Amino acid sequence: MMKNKTIRKVFLGIENELYKSIQNSEKYKELREESKIHEEMLLETLNYDQERLFDEVWSSIGESEALYLEAGYIRGFKDANKLRDESLR
Repeated sequence: MMKNKTIRKVFLGIENELYKSIQNSEKYKELREESKIHEEMLLETLNYDQERLFDEVWSSIGESEALYLEAGYIRGFKDANKLRDESLR
């Protein structure tokens, strides 16, 4: 059975390939640009402490999303292998 650390390496490789494949897509560029515009508009309304808090919240959200995606990939990988093994019996 593959260990979580090995599955994580596979996930990170796939994640990197996926990012490379979408970063030049028009939809991705459009969403990034829209996000930048909204972020700039919001930051114009914040004072220094609010801006720091906003950055911390945004960072936490990003980290939690990455953790969720990684855990989901590992779980799916394990479940798929379990189903494969059971079907071969």
